[in-house]
Amino acid sequence: MASDDLLRRAADSRLGSTSQSFFTAASSTRSFKPLRHKKDNVVGDPILYKFHPTLFSKGVQLGDGCMTVKQFRPDDTFLPALETGSGGMAMTREPLEARAGVAPDSEHAIGVTFDITIEETCVGVRDGMGIGFTAQDPDKWPLHRKALPKSAMQFPRTCVVGYSGAWYQQGGRSVLNKGSWEPGRLARGDVVTAVLAGPPANVMRIMVNGKVVAQRPASDCGLPAPGEEPLFGIVDIEGTCVKARLGNRIPWTLEEMMDPTKVTAMAGMKFFASGSIINAEHAD
Repeated sequence: MASDDLLRRAADSRLGSTSQSFFTAASSTRSFKPLRHKKDNVVGDPILYKFHPTLFSKGVQLGDGCMTVKQFRPDDTFLPALETGSGGMAMTREPLEARAGVAPDSEHAIGVTFDITIEETCVGVRDGMGIGFTAQDPDKWPLHRKALPKSAMQFPRTCVVGYSGAWYQQGGRSVLNKGSWEPGRLARGDVVTAVLAGPPANVMRIMVNGKVVAQRPASDCGLPAPGEEPLFGIVDIEGTCVKARLGNRIPWTLEEMMDPTKVTAMAGMKFFASGSIINAEHAD
């Protein structure tokens, strides 16, 4: 056990972790992207998640069949009172599927994962979105007698990271290493992946376009181990993040679909874990 602990510490050191267990992976060339979804050693059907159709903050709106979430902006035609540009939280309708392979550095660890793709951003704001997991079942939230918190930071049994560069979970807030991840710099097309893996991986990590930008022990997140209880994906659409979509690709526009070069490129694309289409050259 002692030798395993020393090896893990050495690996963390190479990745630049601190005593707070937050790190950047700029020095690492290893891919930490979740492995492709498989059932009985065969690539499974795409996992298509949607946002919960009724449990979301008043400062956001859902669209495209509950696949997107967007802040209300000052230029919107119809705005809820006092919610202009305020943003807020949304969460997946279904629990995330618990499976092996979400942490390639510990393939047999059971975990959950989901992707968000940035569709719209704005300027003039420093902070950005938050992303994470919750064990609060949205269907069991008593909306008839209890108001929904505006932010995922106040949602029970939840751990999220992002905003100005900090982790939030029940009972605490921890600041990320300076410069490790600045969500306010996310741009259209960026894919943010959240992973929560149980033992022996014991990790919650965030990736942007496949690069690890934040990580901490899952046991410090105040969440049940994946597989023990249902876990849901949760996001805060705040700051520079105006609109985001579940999955790892923005659908083509009509103009793109009519572009012959795009149609030719379709031959080299295939489904990936979260159900979105990506270029086959980058699928593995």
